[in-house]
Amino acid sequence: MTYQQLDAIADGVNPALAILAFVLPFLVRPSRQYGRFAFLLSTGVSMAAMYAIAWVDRAVGLWSAFRLDYSGHTGFAAVLVFSLFAWNRRLGTVLVIVLAGYIALMLYQEYHTIADILTTALVIVPLTLAIHLLGSTTERQRHLTTAR
Repeated sequence: MTYQQLDAIADGVNPALAILAFVLPFLVRPSRQYGRFAFLLSTGVSMAAMYAIAWVDRAVGLWSAFRLDYSGHTGFAAVLVFSLFAWNRRLGTVLVIVLAGYIALMLYQEYHTIADILTTALVIVPLTLAIHLLGSTTERQRHLTTAR
């Protein structure tokens, strides 16, 4: 495949993940009690946090101070992959394959270095999972309170 063909595939990964994040909660049941609204809100907050970190990085040069580049490609994909994992853990294997393939493609196309990708993921993944944990816990507590 040519660089342009691979570039087109890479350009399609994040939009495809975004569509999945909006559609899958209406097609697949969650692994545990987690309402669609709480999931979508947690995903949106995670995405906003990812972009806020990118903005701070541009403003103060966190990554560039270490001769790295914040990977918005990785951040976007990681938020959606780990959000979908938070929705339904059975999707984990497929999601890891998609993310690994996307990372391999970014490296092959020389969008980012492995250090750029790993440092971005090390910040975004725990943050996304924490936001979803908070969202699902709040949802469960709300259900318990209204059930009484």
